[in-house]
Amino acid sequence: DGLMYLALIHHALAQPDLDSAVAAVRDARRASGHNYLFAGDRRIVNLEATAAEHELFQSEEAIASHGNHYLTPRFAVRDQLDLTDSTSPSRCARVESLLSAKGDAPISPADLWAYLSNREDGANSICRFDHPETTTCAAVVLSPATGEMWATAGDALHNAATLLNIG
Repeated sequence: DGLMYLALIHHALAQPDLDSAVAAVRDARRASGHNYLFAGDRRIVNLEATAAEHELFQSEEAIASHGNHYLTPRFAVRDQLDLTDSTSPSRCARVESLLSAKGDAPISPADLWAYLSNREDGANSICRFDHPETTTCAAVVLSPATGEMWATAGDALHNAATLLNIG
């Protein structure tokens, strides 16, 4: 009972502005839980949702990242993933480590694409393409400040980014 996530995404994309797009997903009757990342108006909004609840994170920071597991503590206890076997937390930690290593130096879209291509941690690498149960199916870098998006179907190591103007 509720809308599946693809219908919610289409509904959000049809909205005229960032706040309306967020509200379209936040206020909808959802069939299941997912993570929705919105960017625009120089803001990043992350909406973690179950079918019945949601948690909103807004940031005016330049960089935001998210993995394949809930970060909201009350949702994490119900997470569908068995996180004892999941590499999502370690891959998220690797992204955060790469971001922190830059310190105050500027981080470019090319830097972020390189992070999404990272294979330094073997089976726990950010970019996964050789594991039978977990494969990177897409890579996306959004820049709300410039209105640009770099994206590919498949992993970022073997697939070139397509630059799109989203602003």
